[in-house]
Amino acid sequence: MSSPNRRQLKNFEITPVVELQPSYMFDGVDQGPTTREEIQALYRSVVRPQKIASIDFLPGTDLLVPVCSLKNHLEDLAEIFSYEVHAPSETEISGGFAFVENGMYVLGVEADSTFWDTRAWEQSIEPLIQNRHTLIRHSWDHPFEAWLENDQVVFWDKRRDIQYTAPFKAYRSEIRKAAEQLKEFALAFVPIYASKLNVPDPYEAAMWNFRQHQEWFEEQDVLVA
Repeated sequence: MSSPNRRQLKNFEITPVVELQPSYMFDGVDQGPTTREEIQALYRSVVRPQKIASIDFLPGTDLLVPVCSLKNHLEDLAEIFSYEVHAPSETEISGGFAFVENGMYVLGVEADSTFWDTRAWEQSIEPLIQNRHTLIRHSWDHPFEAWLENDQVVFWDKRRDIQYTAPFKAYRSEIRKAAEQLKEFALAFVPIYASKLNVPDPYEAAMWNFRQHQEWFEEQDVLVA
């Protein structure tokens, strides 16, 4: 299953990210931006004067921001994502686990990835140990095939026919770290997001983004319906 397009990931980390694309971002825009710089400039113009307008995006992406950079912007973030939300189904947030090498985004988050899809990365560890092979469904229609070769894990992006390799121990450690970072973000953000939502059961609607980890909220003595 080896591909001629194989890349070894070195000095990599995995970090949870949010896609900062407000629903109103392209309202009244006759001709959409075509470059990364133009997309980011449009974002900053539509969310000013909020402080979150100045947030740094993950290098190599259009609008992805590590959740660790959002700790002081949760109110602004909730305002952005709650804008004209009229139903619980509209509260889902785009994002996921981003593989970053030397500070630059490499893979992990597709256009349709959400926080729900982080579950696929977390659940890949055991089948890799037990069967040395698994499918990682990290987005709606684009699974990665993954397998172990000695002490390396190989991720095959079939759509682009690129294979990425990384030390399995490092991958397992990074996934666990990313899950802890996502948990910290979720517990801080969900109550603030819920306070901005005008939908039935706002807390449950906000928590839907992290429904793969309901136990996080139960551990905090939060009543979960």
